[in-house]
Amino acid sequence: MHEAKNQSRVLAKSIDVHSEELTGTLSFVVSSVLTRNTLYLRGNMSAAATLSNQAKDLQQEFQRTGDIVLLDEAILLLNRALGLLTKKGIDPLSLEPDVSPETAALIPVFKGLGEALGSRFVRLGDVEDIDLSVRYLERATRLITGSESLSLDSVRNTCPNSFLLTMGLNSKGMVSTTLNNFAVALTRRYGRTGDVGDIDYAVTIQRMALEADGHGNWSRWNSLGTALIHRYEQLGRQEDLDESLACQRTAFRLGINLEKDEEARLLSDLGTVLMRCYTRMGKVEDSEESMHHLRASLALAEDRGEYFDSQDLIMTLNNLGACLMRRFLRLGNLVDINEAISAYQQTLKIAPEDHPARHTLHNNIGLAFFNRHLHSGDSQSIQEAANAYEMAVAVTPPGHPTLPLTLNNLASALHALFDDTGDASHIEMAVATQGRAIRVAPQGYGQLAMLQDNLGMWYRSLYDVSKDPTHIEKAIVAHQAALDSSSPELHEYPVILSSLARALRLRFMVTLEQSDIRKAIRLTHQSLKLIPGGHSSRGSHLASLANSHQIANEVHPDLADAEASIAYYSEAAQLRVYSPLARLNAAKQWAAVAMSQHDKDEATAALDMLVELVGTVAGMEQPVRRRYEHLGGLSDFILNAGAFGIFTEQPSKTIEWLEHGRGLVWTQVNTLRTPLDELHEVDPVIAENFQLVSRRLESAAQESLAISNRWNVAQGAIDEKITLHGQAALHVRLAKEREDMLHTIRTTIPGFESFLRPPSITSYMEYLPEDGFVVLINMHPLRCDALALVRGREEPISIPLTKFSWIQALKLREILQDTLVSKDLISRGAHAKSADVVEQGDAIEEAEDQVSDTEPDDGDSRGIRPLHKKRGVAASKAPEGIKEVLQYLWEDLVQPIIEALALSTSSDEKTRIWWCPTGPITFLPIHAAGVYRGVDTVCLTDYAVSSYIPTIATLNERVKDREQSLASSNDQLSSGLFMVSQPDAPGLGSIPGTTDELDRIEQCISTLGIGFLRLDDEEATVDAGLQGMEKYSCIHLACHASQDSEDPLRSGFFFLDGELQLSEIFRANLKSADLAFLSACQTSTGCEKLTEEAVHLAAGMLSAGYTGVVATMWSIHDEYAPDIADDFYKYILDSSRAGDGGDEAGKGRISGENAAFALHHAADELRKRLGETEASFLAWVPYVHFGL
Repeated sequence: MHEAKNQSRVLAKSIDVHSEELTGTLSFVVSSVLTRNTLYLRGNMSAAATLSNQAKDLQQEFQRTGDIVLLDEAILLLNRALGLLTKKGIDPLSLEPDVSPETAALIPVFKGLGEALGSRFVRLGDVEDIDLSVRYLERATRLITGSESLSLDSVRNTCPNSFLLTMGLNSKGMVSTTLNNFAVALTRRYGRTGDVGDIDYAVTIQRMALEADGHGNWSRWNSLGTALIHRYEQLGRQEDLDESLACQRTAFRLGINLEKDEEARLLSDLGTVLMRCYTRMGKVEDSEESMHHLRASLALAEDRGEYFDSQDLIMTLNNLGACLMRRFLRLGNLVDINEAISAYQQTLKIAPEDHPARHTLHNNIGLAFFNRHLHSGDSQSIQEAANAYEMAVAVTPPGHPTLPLTLNNLASALHALFDDTGDASHIEMAVATQGRAIRVAPQGYGQLAMLQDNLGMWYRSLYDVSKDPTHIEKAIVAHQAALDSSSPELHEYPVILSSLARALRLRFMVTLEQSDIRKAIRLTHQSLKLIPGGHSSRGSHLASLANSHQIANEVHPDLADAEASIAYYSEAAQLRVYSPLARLNAAKQWAAVAMSQHDKDEATAALDMLVELVGTVAGMEQPVRRRYEHLGGLSDFILNAGAFGIFTEQPSKTIEWLEHGRGLVWTQVNTLRTPLDELHEVDPVIAENFQLVSRRLESAAQESLAISNRWNVAQGAIDEKITLHGQAALHVRLAKEREDMLHTIRTTIPGFESFLRPPSITSYMEYLPEDGFVVLINMHPLRCDALALVRGREEPISIPLTKFSWIQALKLREILQDTLVSKDLISRGAHAKSADVVEQGDAIEEAEDQVSDTEPDDGDSRGIRPLHKKRGVAASKAPEGIKEVLQYLWEDLVQPIIEALALSTSSDEKTRIWWCPTGPITFLPIHAAGVYRGVDTVCLTDYAVSSYIPTIATLNERVKDREQSLASSNDQLSSGLFMVSQPDAPGLGSIPGTTDELDRIEQCISTLGIGFLRLDDEEATVDAGLQGMEKYSCIHLACHASQDSEDPLRSGFFFLDGELQLSEIFRANLKSADLAFLSACQTSTGCEKLTEEAVHLAAGMLSAGYTGVVATMWSIHDEYAPDIADDFYKYILDSSRAGDGGDEAGKGRISGENAAFALHHAADELRKRLGETEASFLAWVPYVHFGL
């Protein structure tokens, strides 16, 4: 007995030192048992208590160091303690709740085991650990409450006079703590298994814990809020989200004087719930507050350093990444997605290799890169996404509930890689990966229909490559299986109906089986009935239905199908909540079908809608490459619109359509940005609010479109829980809010009456040059026409070009290009950053097929007719070189225009013509057109001085700038000349003539007092070049250059230390830019894939602010460039002095006002010196003038 008492004293002392929580519990049990001489446990009680305390110390050390070995040892000690306290052959988890000391002694051990196993699960992810954790903590909870039926009543009615209470085991604090830990274990298991029963039970148990503690413990409020947010994520119930936020705010209010790690955890949890609120309701204030709390949490973690729980840090970083990504999806700011990626990458650096959540962390990084790719279209992002998803799949435990979704995400990334690269292996892997996702999905899997639907989509894409009809059949089977797995009341059902309809339509296009297309139409009608009127996803279903009717009509012409197609495309295009890009495509198809049906009114309405949407789609929110992807097919279509407008005798509309649909990239860079900037200067608040609501509307539409297309299930998992009607209400509200703001801006702010409206023909005619003609040439496979604009006239002059044709232009371009290649004056890759050149023979053959297929039958058809059916150049004699090309351009293209404008040759100053070509003639030297026969020569230069413009709007801007400059001051025109000679740029061929070129220019200007700066060789660096451009109004660059057709802002000029790109020139914001002479190779050569975008350096420098630009169409002879420059500047300087009233008045001044005349003169002088040989033409013809 004496020994027992000594053991009791030693045990009590040990407990006091090692575990405050066990004081008065297990020690009291020992004392009680010994006092009553109960010999059942004998000396095991003391040993068990010692083991428990040692385990507690090990757990605390694990929390500090993260050493998993310590946790394993703690669990081993607790299991030994449990063995000491349990009779042999009895399962301790089967003991009934009672008030015996034997049972009470097990409670602290159960509790300790449950907590330790839960911690090990968090670290290693072994589902057996969390199952045991739940069982031990549940048993501890039932023993401590004395009830097998856990409820609020059982907590409230815990026997206050029982043996447990006297030992301190069922005090309110102990009961609350045990209940809380049990609920946490249930929440963790829910996260692993996805069992809704667990999270429901966790919420119930947390409410009991809160009740037991009297509602005053911040930790209990925090835990209840966490359980509720998990249930919200599963079920999408608004009341759970609202209550979770209320719980976290209460926890934050009650949590005062906390340790830094506890405060950081509170901030992180509150920030997480606010992020979910932002996701659900889109309130910017929720996003800002969420970010504030999450960043504050991270700041505390950094201050705490190594003592901060890495698990909490991982969670906070992960939540910050999620919040940033969600804000990016709504607002489109690349800074947000880049920071999100950084936050996610930090979580992987912190998380140990054996961390059970590494698959989630990899998946999140994949999702962030995937979303960045969807926004910017860059190949690197989608490759990074695929890599991250592959890692996520590799580390996801077998049987884990997230594995099917992770495989789905990988398949989505592979599909996007296929779209990006065209590599068939990617789509084959996508199909295989999606199939695996379906196979590993458990019985009754809630997302099975989505997985099956995506498999059908991938099979349809695989068919595009393979042309194997069995892939269509497999797609139909997959979509039908998805339909069978879903039901009409579910969110995805209309999406699956539409997917099946698309697959049937695809099969119809192969087999022409009428039943397929009719069933496709019925299914799409059915899907539309399930979608609320204001929901943005209606647009994609309307467009799909219109497409089915369109295809049905093309195969078996039927007026009812054609009219239905027009009606549904029209509805989709005018759906304000639909994505602007999708609306643009719908408007394009609406116009196409209407034009094919000769419906002038519908076609005109469609084209008006199309050009209204162009500015939004090509907006500054999209990176340049993405804009090109959107616009690549639009430019060619705009030429169709032009031909239709001329055929239907709407010349003014034709100009509007052609202007709004061409040159969009430079327009966006330089012009369409201006209205918002101007609004911001007048009213910054309304400007920011308008931009914000526009972004939110676009984001809402894109999110719905993403869910409709089933790109990536993780992206829309929570949103899908929101009802279609709820989404529709949000979309309608945002659309109305934007329209109301537009109305307010246009009606209340002076000068903004036409804010964001496309310019009318009146505005184009108002700011034309005072003298001369602007001639826009519209090329189309069925007809070619010119429209001439003259200041003072209300309508353009329409000039049919009956002798010229699209095919003729292609053949002339081919002949010219072959000549230049044979003379090494143009190469298919020199200084190019992308392959722009298409096979000319294929282009010609395609054009001939188009003419053959689309020529209308004879009769009274209202269709567009080729007024001169000409397959190409006259069969009697095809041109053989540049001289013949120029002759055909004169006889069939230019001479009819000259005659229509009634121009004549004269010794007086020649008139100006600003050529605005379209289609394949953008690559032809119209300015040099003529029949060169010695004294009998007749050519355009006899009649006019030529300049080129990418669009009429570009010329309008330059006219406005010059008029404003003349009205204010001429000072900016006297800033001087900046010259660069870089004959030996690293890695490029030597061009020694550039030095001689600058020598001769310097001789011209040095005696006139004109300020100038010359940089040669080592002096010509990128920084020095940019500074020179900022200081001087005129520049002359004699160097190598490059053109990037995919991203024209990356085009530039090669200096000693690298390339001065257009993007840097734009950022310089050149206020006094006047003339740019680009004495480099091919600085006005565009991209054959984007003929209407003028993606060349000359157009770029115009957009950067220069009034006029001298450029070249192909490589220039190093030996002749100095002659051209010498004659050009002599003319410029003579005209400047004459224009300013004499030598003294013009001294010290250089202006590009007469640059077009100067180039005309210089080229003519070189032609006279060299004669009319082919070498002569190749030397002077490439020089062209752009701008005013």
